[in-house]
Amino acid sequence: MGIHATPSIDLEALLEWKDGVVDRLMSGVEKLCKHVRRREAM
Repeated sequence: MGIHATPSIDLEALLEWKDGVVDRLMSGVEKLCKHVRRREAM
């Protein structure tokens, strides 16, 4: 009785997902930095 399974990880898909998350976060940080620099120049 119980649940029996063999876990597996699709490493390629996991790395693609991680890279997408990192890219989105980096672009958001870049936008914030550009916005701050524009406000400081005023």
